Amino acid sequence: MSTQNCVYKLGCIDCDAFYIGESFREILTRAKEHIRHTKKPPNNPVELNQLQIKSAIAVHAIFDNHQIDSKNIKILQKGFSNYRERRVAEAFHIMLNPTSLNKREGLTIHST
Repeated sequence: MSTQNCVYKLGCIDCDAFYIGESFREILTRAKEHIRHTKKPPNNPVELNQLQIKSAIAVHAIFDNHQIDSKNIKILQKGFSNYRERRVAEAFHIMLNPTSLNKREGLTIHST
């Protein structure tokens, strides 16, 4: 099964928190990046904001002392033609999952 060019759901081992993301690359590579982000906590509000944009699940793991579950990544959608298509699909899945850790900024899809 191909695990690249997809929208994915990455969860927390210690609670029900989860993050929805997109990646053209292999999804395990992207999950490892999220985990790497937990190794260097932000030192100031600017770094925190940058990390929140890069990896909301890493922020959750750092501040709640939880672990990212890279062994149970769920592929929500795959096989996109281009970056824009993948980003729209990511925004759609975020909209469908209002309890995700994702910030609600950037690409917005209106339901009407």
